[in-house]
Amino acid sequence: MNLSAVDVLIYGNNRNLVTLQKTALAAFNFKKIHWSPTFTDMRESMTLAFRDIIIINDHADLDMEAMLTMLRTEKSIANPFAVVILVTPNSSRKYIQNALRIGADGVMGLPFSATDMWKQLSFFINHQRTFLRTGSYFGPDRRRIKGISYDGDERRDADEIDEDDRVADRSRLAAAS
Repeated sequence: MNLSAVDVLIYGNNRNLVTLQKTALAAFNFKKIHWSPTFTDMRESMTLAFRDIIIINDHADLDMEAMLTMLRTEKSIANPFAVVILVTPNSSRKYIQNALRIGADGVMGLPFSATDMWKQLSFFINHQRTFLRTGSYFGPDRRRIKGISYDGDERRDADEIDEDDRVADRSRLAAAS
């Protein structure tokens, strides 16, 4: 797997955690690793460059919903299809489901090992999800299990999902796998 062309952005204000993540990414052969310690820096970085993977380190001041909404819907963002992984010490089911509901591709709990990080990254590189655009959501298709028939109430109108919006531009990730 050639990851040297994959561009990774790490957001977070914990220098020790960021250093650990950067060291692990470099060991996995990622060459383009960037760090944004503030929301403003992250927005600027995402506007100026096409980032393939974004690692968001959760902290007390993080407005996760505002950040994910900005990453997925703001017109100035170079790659709204980037893989977004939230790293958090919060392991509550409700918190994780909320992160996935508002546009994160996945959640990685703290503490983690380099092996855990590699498993998460390789999973997202090798199992890219299509994106959906509805009236209230833009992001990765949250349905992971395909082929299981659903017999509950249909909560989406058939017209609500635009088939043209199911294709994501994650070409460098596809080339890496």
